Amino acid sequence: MQPVLPLQQLRRYRRVIIGVALTLAVLLGLTIWGVIAGASWLLDKAPQVAASGQQMLTAAREKIEEVAPQAKERVQVWLPSTNPSQPVAQDVSGSDLGPASRMAGLVRTRYTETEAQRQTVYEGKVDYQATLQHYLRGFDRPGMEHHVLSAAPGNEQHSFRSGQQQWQLDIQQLADSRVSVSLSETTLK
Repeated sequence: MQPVLPLQQLRRYRRVIIGVALTLAVLLGLTIWGVIAGASWLLDKAPQVAASGQQMLTAAREKIEEVAPQAKERVQVWLPSTNPSQPVAQDVSGSDLGPASRMAGLVRTRYTETEAQRQTVYEGKVDYQATLQHYLRGFDRPGMEHHVLSAAPGNEQHSFRSGQQQWQLDIQQLADSRVSVSLSETTLK
């Protein structure tokens, strides 16, 4: 018996190799078609899914308002607006100031910067006392001097100083359960 060369073996199994290659090509084509068809179906259904999600959020918000009306303000921090006529507020250009992070639910509505001072104003439907405590805790750092400049129901002004940096915080309760936070930062010379 004579040894079979690799080329002769390939000729013997040529039909098998061609069949396997054709099968793999057909499977690859079906996979590509399935991915395209699936993506097309998802893109077709996306608006319906978004609308049903919006309906679920509206129903959840209404149920929460019905069961616990005072919880409405706290829940609105996590649930986006479900009223299409009320656009979602967006931050104006600028940057956040101070060592305290921004309170969740507040939107930057104004930013000014001069050579001597930067100021940011935030507004939003948040709890006044929770907002006040959030900023007081945020500025409570070692070496930070804190002075209460004025305090009245629904309006407080505080001053903080650390080294050459000074911040003034003004928190006001506005109408319709809205809160305004004004924070200015000055570098002392």
